[in-house]
Amino acid sequence: MFKKTLKFKKVFLGTAIGCQLFGVTGVAMAVDCPEGRIAFTTVPEIVISGQPCVVFETTVEGKIEVTNSPSIDLQRVDVGGPVTVTGTTTGGPNTIEQNATILRVDILAGDLTVSGNTTAIVAGNTLQQGNLTVNNNVGAYVGRNSVNGNIQCVGNVELDAFGNRASGTNNCVPQ
Repeated sequence: MFKKTLKFKKVFLGTAIGCQLFGVTGVAMAVDCPEGRIAFTTVPEIVISGQPCVVFETTVEGKIEVTNSPSIDLQRVDVGGPVTVTGTTTGGPNTIEQNATILRVDILAGDLTVSGNTTAIVAGNTLQQGNLTVNNNVGAYVGRNSVNGNIQCVGNVELDAFGNRASGTNNCVPQ
């Protein structure tokens, strides 16, 4: 038994050292947005702050979290967890004008939240288990989303909404 344990420790240590030499870790790391785009790949999760990004034809195993990005464009993305896109539209000289486009995103389990953007286009998305929230944007276009949960659109200065389906409540109607 002692020899087997010692052999396991040697193999484990050798593997760990090899992984460190080649930059591989045992923990899945969040991806930011290198070169302004992520396309045709699978990543563990995406966390973007303050940079523009296009995510296209990508599978995200976990969450997508975007804050204060001047432009975020998610198209034909499969996501295993929640998607949050938060901008800053407080006004003043330091305001970041953020435009969010979320088209044909399929979220397996989690909410899609889009708030605080100058322009938010949220269309053709499917939430298999979760809620869609589009709140406090200057302009919001919310159309043809299918949600196995609730849809909420509150506090948007301008709202154009149509063709949204929810298994729960749907208050996403122009005000």
